[in-house]
Amino acid sequence: MPPKQVRKKAQTLDFSSLDDLFGFRLRLAQVKLFQHFRESLAPLQITPGQAGLLILIRDNPGISQSDLARAMQVERATLGQTIEAGAPRFHCAQSAPGGSPGLFLEPVGGRGCFC
Repeated sequence: MPPKQVRKKAQTLDFSSLDDLFGFRLRLAQVKLFQHFRESLAPLQITPGQAGLLILIRDNPGISQSDLARAMQVERATLGQTIEAGAPRFHCAQSAPGGSPGLFLEPVGGRGCFC
């Protein structure tokens, strides 16, 4: 049987030199926010970027991939791959039932997408 590992008590760190660095504090807040996001939406297996993408499509039905890529600040090709990979799972269609071009979220069982 392997020996039991003893955990050291975490040392209290001195953050006083970093207190005035807004970017550092902002980064810590971002890490906490992303942890909460992942925990809250774990059952959906969705990333923050995918959630933002779906919310923009929901709120802007018919948006073009080019406009969406600009809004998300990503290359259109990257966005296209993301949409293709997630379209069936997220019920994202690349045209409306009537044939209008653009991106749309399709209702699922009478309800819209998670967002």
